[in-house]
Amino acid sequence: MKNSSLKITDKVEEAIQIASRTPIRKSDSPRLNHIVAWLHGLRQTDLDLIESLAVRRDMVTLLTYFKEKRPLGTQSTGNLQLKAVREVCAQFVSPPELDEKIGGKVYKLRSEEDVFWLFFLHMLANTGRFVVGGPSCVWKLTPAGEVFLELPAPVQLGNILAVWWHLEDWRIAFPVSGLARGLPRDFKKITLARLLELKVGKSVSYEQFADELIAATRLTWPSKDQTFAQDIMRSVINRLVYYPLASFGCLEGEFKTKTSDGFKSQELVDIRLTSLGKGLLETL
Repeated sequence: MKNSSLKITDKVEEAIQIASRTPIRKSDSPRLNHIVAWLHGLRQTDLDLIESLAVRRDMVTLLTYFKEKRPLGTQSTGNLQLKAVREVCAQFVSPPELDEKIGGKVYKLRSEEDVFWLFFLHMLANTGRFVVGGPSCVWKLTPAGEVFLELPAPVQLGNILAVWWHLEDWRIAFPVSGLARGLPRDFKKITLARLLELKVGKSVSYEQFADELIAATRLTWPSKDQTFAQDIMRSVINRLVYYPLASFGCLEGEFKTKTSDGFKSQELVDIRLTSLGKGLLETL
């Protein structure tokens, strides 16, 4: 990274302390050195991609909104009120559709949880302790949140990924009763190992990758009728692994249009590990 004024090691130490919630220990030194080496090895194309990623830019937007507006959480759940949801989403890189029109009827936004992208970012910010708030309380930035806004873009991205990987409950991406008992033991560890086995830039069948990961992690679906269990578990892997990592720039995918009962949808066919993704995942 070309920035002589940036004390990158200090910035990384701050980021690790934010993500781990503890002071730097001697045992953190190898990871610190690995992250610094990754940062210094980034190419301009990597830096440009990191700067452009919506997950980083929208997190900055969300935290800046909390800093400037200090919105009040709803009385029941502490989620953002609808006015705040609309204001924040309007500033996102790709503003999500908030009111859904089906046929001739318009279904109005009901809660923050209806907008998964915002809810996802808010959960990461809360879990990472970038913000503090709750039911009938003002949402505001913490000192960690203030530090985050001052970090270089690559460190911001790595920090958010670390929060997602080490601290967040992945089930927020697929909140269904079938995962109520939690994910299998070592699910994240095995997933990381499988991802790092992929060759950078080489496309592999998503179905094959998902099936092998399901088998390796011993993921099961609690249903007497197992007719559609494998398809459901592939959807679980899509939502918990592919979707978040694609947003972090770690994975790319190829899709095909699928038509069922007159409705068209995009089906994930192939995935591939990016150069940026390999470097980022190795820092975990």
